[in-house]
Amino acid sequence: MPNDPTLHPELERYRKPLEPRIIETRAGIYTVRGVSLANCHFVRGNDGLVVVDSGSSLQEGRELRRLIRTVSEEPVRAVLLTHSHYSGGLGGLLEKELEEKQEVAIVGHPRIPVNLQKSRDLAKEVWAYRVSLENGSRLPREGEGAIHAPARAWRDGRAFCDLTHALWPGTEVELAGLPMRTEKGFFDTDDGLAFRFPSLDLIAHNLVTDQFPNFGSLGGDRYRDPLPWLEAVEALEEDPPEHLLPCHGEPLSGRARIGQKLRKNAEAIRLLYEETLRLLAKGGSAHDCRVQVTLPDHLREDPELRCLYGEVEHAVLAFAYGETGFWSGETRELVPLHPKEEAQCLAELAGTKGNLLAYAEKAYASDRLAVALHFADAAERLEISGAKELRKSILRKAAGQTPAWTLRNTLLTLAQ
Repeated sequence: MPNDPTLHPELERYRKPLEPRIIETRAGIYTVRGVSLANCHFVRGNDGLVVVDSGSSLQEGRELRRLIRTVSEEPVRAVLLTHSHYSGGLGGLLEKELEEKQEVAIVGHPRIPVNLQKSRDLAKEVWAYRVSLENGSRLPREGEGAIHAPARAWRDGRAFCDLTHALWPGTEVELAGLPMRTEKGFFDTDDGLAFRFPSLDLIAHNLVTDQFPNFGSLGGDRYRDPLPWLEAVEALEEDPPEHLLPCHGEPLSGRARIGQKLRKNAEAIRLLYEETLRLLAKGGSAHDCRVQVTLPDHLREDPELRCLYGEVEHAVLAFAYGETGFWSGETRELVPLHPKEEAQCLAELAGTKGNLLAYAEKAYASDRLAVALHFADAAERLEISGAKELRKSILRKAAGQTPAWTLRNTLLTLAQ
């Protein structure tokens, strides 16, 4: 997509389409990338394989199995789930074992079945809509405004299998002859686990990646409390492994390098969270926090904290609303004005509806996109001719100014 004005240069440079491939971290430790949105890992035990995560769907699971079999024909003895998001491929990954009724340990947090059931209820419709905005599934595949580096599209359904080992953090078991200990792994769900293999000096996890972590998800779901995440990351930092296998991003080796990565991730989120709370305690609103709380230069400019997935502003807003509830702290929100009423007031103040649109156009021309969108949205609510087209242009221009693929996809889908 050369010269696409809706594509930020940082996003184009650092988020690349992934072709299916297998990375060998060291002998007996492998990562499959490019099949699912998330990685799949597998390690050789004494009498078979231990696999980590299964993809999102039946076909993803089958494709992961096919690629694993290009490396090893050893039996799968266990599948570990870092959290509930990538548990839907179990039926495909273990298709042969299930048909032959072989014994395979399926290991995960006790809350995984509860959360999967929750995702089938009415809330599923809300999340499905929001996630479709965030992941850009409705965007075109080519041309200006197309989705960038899309995940492979597997349209079939989930194939979850019941856990055989529902384990809390701090549990020790042996899998395929390898000792394994579960550790805290809370991040974007409350059913996360990290898995430590002492004999391999290895941890598989869903805690940090090579981008700024996303605590302000546009895809919906419950508040992502940073405190359990910080507890897990800081505990891991105190005793880092030699090899780190992430749910998202490249595998990493080197104890000192891994410790540094964990430390700066924890430093960034703890700083934003605590500064947000300090400002709220002084009477600031969530909107004050959004513009006043930011990262120091050494973290903001760190290449591994690029805002390609989450954004600092979104994390700050998530912390503010997550800790205080629906009221941002702005007094006027206690006696709220519906946006349609606000639009009518703005039109009266402008003198005519045409002036309202003209003001939005002027703001758009001077690249004051937040102002332009506010007034264009008001004009569209009043069904002013040309407002819808202007709003679309503003959203597309804003999409080109964010390096975060989640925000770009949402803006472009709303424009579409």
